[in-house]
Amino acid sequence: MPLGASRGPREPIFGGRGSARPLDAFCETRKNRRVSTDGPRPSFATVSAELRKLGFIIRRYPGEYLINHRDGDEKTGRFAEDLAEALEIGRDMAAAREARRTSMRRRPKRRRRWRKQMTSKARRRRFIRAHNHRVRARAVRE
Repeated sequence: MPLGASRGPREPIFGGRGSARPLDAFCETRKNRRVSTDGPRPSFATVSAELRKLGFIIRRYPGEYLINHRDGDEKTGRFAEDLAEALEIGRDMAAAREARRTSMRRRPKRRRRWRKQMTSKARRRRFIRAHNHRVRARAVRE
């Protein structure tokens, strides 16, 4: 077929890697189960890039995917069976994290008041007064 020429409506597209099966057969079956071909499916690279932007990582295991926080331990991870579900779980986890952040009220920082510079005589008097206060408290307790 010359470059740029179109195929007929019934001509199959053959898969790569020396395969004689049509590409449609690769799309319809995968490990003896039917995979839906409605709409574009997200690839692992696009899902991992989007989850990375949200602050999550995705790991591929046989038949499932693990979504977790970047520095999360095993308790915080969640499993998904396909990439669309993994993306949905990651978005839900990000929304929940944002809700927790906004619900926590932060206290305003307390400003420290610096003590005035003291002379050595005043420092000594304060030290003696504190010492006498501790001695009196100990005598009262006994």
